[in-house]
Formats: sequence, structure tokens, C-alpha cells
Amino acid sequence: MSLPEIHQTSRGSCLYSVLRIFLPIVLVLGIVAFLLYRTDIVCAQVDIAGRELEFTLLTVCILLLLTLFLIGSWRFVLAKTEGRILRSNLAQSEARLKSLFQTIPDLIWLKDVDGHYLNCNPAFERFFGKKEPEIIGRTDYDFVDAAQADAFRQNDHAALVAEEARVNEEWITFAEDGSRALLETIKIPVRTDDGQIIGVLGIARDITRRHEAEKEASMFRRLVEFSNDPVYVVDPADRSRMVFINQAACRHFGASQEEILQWHVTDWNPSITPADLAKIEERLKQEEGMVIETVHRVASGELVPVEVSINLLWHEGKAFCAGYIRDISERKRAEEALRKSHQQLVDLTSNIPGIVYQYRLARDGSFSFPFVGSTVEIVSGLSQESIYADPALPFSLMHPDDVEALHASILESMQTLRSWQHEFRVNLPKYGMRWLLAMAMPERQDDGATIFHGFITDITNMKRIEAELHQSREQLRQLVAYQDRIREDERKRIAREIHDELGQHLLALKIDVSMLAQIAADPSLFAERLKEVLQHIDVTVNNVRAIINNLRPSVLDLGLFAALEWQAKAFQRRSGIECELHGNEDDLPAGEHIATTLFRVMQEALTNVQRHASATRVSIELKRDGDHLVMTVADNGVGISDEEQSAGDGFGLLGIRERIAMLGGIATVENRGGTVLTISLPVELPKTPTIH
Repeated sequence: MSLPEIHQTSRGSCLYSVLRIFLPIVLVLGIVAFLLYRTDIVCAQVDIAGRELEFTLLTVCILLLLTLFLIGSWRFVLAKTEGRILRSNLAQSEARLKSLFQTIPDLIWLKDVDGHYLNCNPAFERFFGKKEPEIIGRTDYDFVDAAQADAFRQNDHAALVAEEARVNEEWITFAEDGSRALLETIKIPVRTDDGQIIGVLGIARDITRRHEAEKEASMFRRLVEFSNDPVYVVDPADRSRMVFINQAACRHFGASQEEILQWHVTDWNPSITPADLAKIEERLKQEEGMVIETVHRVASGELVPVEVSINLLWHEGKAFCAGYIRDISERKRAEEALRKSHQQLVDLTSNIPGIVYQYRLARDGSFSFPFVGSTVEIVSGLSQESIYADPALPFSLMHPDDVEALHASILESMQTLRSWQHEFRVNLPKYGMRWLLAMAMPERQDDGATIFHGFITDITNMKRIEAELHQSREQLRQLVAYQDRIREDERKRIAREIHDELGQHLLALKIDVSMLAQIAADPSLFAERLKEVLQHIDVTVNNVRAIINNLRPSVLDLGLFAALEWQAKAFQRRSGIECELHGNEDDLPAGEHIATTLFRVMQEALTNVQRHASATRVSIELKRDGDHLVMTVADNGVGISDEEQSAGDGFGLLGIRERIAMLGGIATVENRGGTVLTISLPVELPKTPTIH
């Protein structure tokens, strides 16, 4: 029943009570008056006094009825007016309550004692994914699984039994979007005016973020508490007293937490003063944090070197100094060992004939020399201090033609991290132009820079010896070439003598013997014998010709191209391997010695093809390339390995290279779908060396 209905009922009850009292009286008086009036008709003997009484009573009854009517009308109008005002106020109050009910972010619902929903707000609608009309009259079992519905009903029952508000936490899944949330739920029994429980009011608030924040805070508290690094918090307002430490800090100081929380900074840091603490606090207000190295006095009295991180921490409007402590005893010992090692290195490098150095090249191209041995002044004339101050100074002494190659080799070594070695020239103020050999091993650093640990030595004398050795080898090569030409000339001379003399004599012998056949006594027998002699003579002549051809191929007299062409055809006929020769005969002004060399090289190359290549085709190209003659012998065989390149009869590939080198040329062998031999010879032969 609404509030206006209650007030209207109260007004009606009052009016009813009045009418219930006065109506019987009025009715009685009316009946009496009516009877008296009837008596007057029947009993005419009644005197005038009786009539007056009758009239008086009738008048009183009429007045009473009129009064009661006026009072009832006034009461009715007053009740209507007050009810209208109360209903208007109640409607406004209900509208405000409904607006609040609809907009509050908490989940709100009302159930009867049997678990049927009576009301819910939009926030609760998200939970079931249904609108309020679809929820009212139904139970939890219509929307969630039985286990969760049982849990909801148990909590409802607990609130009803306790007859007071109950609070619990529960995880739910919103049917609207599938999201999960942790709710803090309050369930309150709802009573009527007479105290009867008619249902349960539920209010649930999403505390997922608070729960996650509490978990995160708890995790960080555990991280700090069980961190291996000592963590501390100091209150500057309480003479820098320690207000928090973790277990690692207790181990660091060698005391219990209760003891340390009574300490002030000056108790465990003898090197710091209150004035220093004030400066640190002021500096922390201007900077995000700071790191200092100091010493701590631990419970045993030992002074421990530490690195202290300090940050300003604000909590509830109050400033604290917080941070962590790092024991750097090991680092200090390592630094001392490094200092001693460095000194030993300095002592060692000052007694070796060269420069020990470290060259650091950063990723951005900047460079420096972290270390340079003291012998740098002896070798280069530069002091250690000048190189540390200006790392580019050593490079300014380099020969301009060597700078680019040096930097390129350094960059390549930095990228590949392979050992670096380079020779270059420097123009030293004291010693003039010198040759230096630099060697180093690159090492990548954590910041991406590369440090070269290296050694530099003066190789000027070695370079001079190398030049002399090279010159000596060149002279030897020229001498061998000269001797080879002499041998070839001698062979040609011998061949000519055999051809002109022995050949002529044998030919004459043949003629003489053939004439004997005409005068023989027994022609048939003599002719047979003579035929055998002639066969022997033919064989002798052929052998002599072969010797002559081996000593100096006579086909070369027809020209280089013709000789090579003859050899190609002979090879094809002999081996069955297709052999082609390409080139311009008119563009080959080769000297006799070059022609002989190329003929012999081609002969050896074809022999190698037949023996090792398993080829079916050979292509030979002879052309002129500027002031060089280039001959290429290519086959389609299996190719040749590096080990096989040094094998072969006669010249062999190594022999071919050496013979070509004697003439100032180059011989190369490549695998390109077979073996490709390329010979390049200068048209003009080197001059005959002078023999001392």
C-alpha cells in the first residue's frame, strides 16, 4: 500500500467513527419525532406542550444531520487535497529513487524468500544478459549453472537465517560480454512494518581492480622483502632513522630487523654527516635519483664498500629516502686486480720491440685508444699522452695512399670479428717513411663497440729484404726464360742438322739401294730382301722426322694459328673428342718463342683433357687483347680440383704456370661447367736479363 493510500485510509477511518456514533442518535430522535407526529393524529387530546416538544426534537435532529453533513463534506475535501499533495511528493520521491536505482554502477536486485526476482537495475541486467522484465519472476537456476545458483541461494539463506546483512566475495561471468569480475556482495533481509521478512535485497560492487591492485601490491611487497639486494627506507624527519629494511638488508648489516630499525644513517655510515644528509635530500628534490659509493659499518665493525641508490619517496604527503644497497667488495677487489694487471701490462709492453695497443671503435664511428704501450714514442715519436688526447693523431702520419685501405680493412674486421692484419706506411718526424705491420683481435662490447687488442711492429727492414728477394726471383725467372730460349734454339739447330744431313744421307741410301734391284742376279729374292731394307729405311726416316718434330715442331713454320689448328685436328683424330679452334689468324703477331710456348701449352692442355676431363668437346680460342695474346682452352668435362691442378705429365699445370710466368704472362685455371685454362702473354717479350 502506497503512502497516499495510507493517509486516505486514515481520514476515512475518522469519518466512519464519527458517523458510527452520531447516526444512531439521529435515527432514534427521528423515530421518536415520527411517532409523536403520528400520535398527534391519533390522539387529538394531547395538549399544545406536546406539540412544541415534538417540533423542538425534529429541529434538533435536522440541525444535527446538517452539521454532520457539513463536517463530513469538509473532512472529505480536506482528505482529497492532502492525498493529492502526498501522491505528488511521493511520485517525485519515487522518480528520484528510480533514477538513482537505474544509474548506480553497483548491481542491485530484490528477491522474495523463495529466490524469485522482484526487481533489478541495468547493472544487474548485464550479469544475466537479460532485461528486467525477462528476469522478474525467475530464479538463479534459470540463468547460471546449478553450482553457482546453489552458492547464491546459500548466501541468501545465510542472510535470512541471520536476519542481518551478510557480506561475501564471489567471481562471476557477465553473460553480456563474457568478462569476469570479482564482486563484493551485501545481502540484507527486507521486512514489512510489522517485522515480517519478505525477501532479500542484494547490492554487489565490482572490486576486480582493487583485488588486482592488492595482488600486485602484495607481489611487490614480496619482491622487495625477498630481493637479493638490500632495500631500505629512511625517514629524514626522524634524524634519518631506518623505517623499513628487507631480509637482504638484515643479512648485509648482520643484525635483526628490530635492531636495525632503531639505527640512524650516521650509525652505519661513518663517512656521512647530518649536513651531507641535508644536501642529499635537497638534491633528491631536484633530481629523480642518485647513486653514491660509500662504506657501511656492519654489526661486526667491518667497513664494507657499497654502492647506494637513493630515491625520494612520497607517502601520505611525507618525504622518505628509499633505495637499495649493493655490496661492491668483489668489484673493488676486481678493480684493484685490474689495476695491478694494468701495471704489469705497462711494465711488460715497455720492454718489447713494438707497440701494444687497444683501439676502440664505436658503432657511430667515433674511436679512441684506451691503452697504448710506452714504446709508442720509440717507434713513432708520439707520446702516450698526445695519442690519448687526440686519437686521430696516429692516422695523420699515414701515407695518404694507405689511409682508405686501412680504414676499410678495420671496418671489415669489426663486422666479421675476424683477426685483423694490415701493412701500411707512415711518415714519422724522426725517422721518415717507414713500413708498419699492425695485427689485432677484435672483441665486441656490450654497448656494440669493438675493441681491437693489437700489436704494431716496424717492418721497414723486412720490406727491403722482400723487395730484394722479389728482384732476385725476377732475375732468376728471366734467367730461366733466357736459358729456355737457348735450349729451344739449340733444339731447332739440331733438328735442322738432322733434317739437312741425316735425312739427305738416308734418302741417298734409299736411292742407291733401289738401284741395286736392277742388277741383282736373282731378281725375285733380291727384290724381297730389298723390300725389307726399304721398309727399315722408311721406319728410320719416320723416326727421325718424329724426333725432329718433338725437338721443334715443323708445323710452326706455317705460323702459330696454322700450327694450333693442325694440333687441334690431330687431337680430334687421335682422341675422338671434338676440338674447335677460334681466332683471327691475321691479328696474331706472335714471336717465335711465344708461338712455341703456346704450342707446347696447348699440347699439354689437350693431353690433360684426354687423360682426366672425361670431356666430349674442347673449345680453343686465340685472340689479341691489347698488347697481350690470350689463349683459352675450355672443355665440358668433370672439372679439376685444387689438388689435381698440381698434377700432370710434362709441364703439368704448375709447369704451365711457371713457363708462362717466365714470359711475363699469367695462367689461370677455373671450374665453369668443366675446366677453363686461360693463358695471357705479352706480345713483347721481356728483355734478356744481364747475367753477372
